Amino acid sequence: VYDLHGEKVEKFFKFHEVEHEILALPTNEAHKDFDLVFQVADALERFGINRRKEPIIAIGGGVCLDVAGLAANLFRRNTPLIKVPTT
Repeated sequence: VYDLHGEKVEKFFKFHEVEHEILALPTNEAHKDFDLVFQVADALERFGINRRKEPIIAIGGGVCLDVAGLAANLFRRNTPLIKVPTT
């Protein structure tokens, strides 16, 4: 998904001055595990996301959306999550 849409998403966020970090994940069933969930949660912690005001935006297929959803719930309860399915 990043190869197809990453540049457009980056340009959109920069144009609108949105502080962001894109985390491109290996999202196929073989990589759907807790290591990937913890990798996302670690990235959220490093970014310093405000769980009440700043959403996680997950763009991708089922594995991506599953991993992002679990990471959001494990990271901090009620962290907003916007899912953009591509499949």
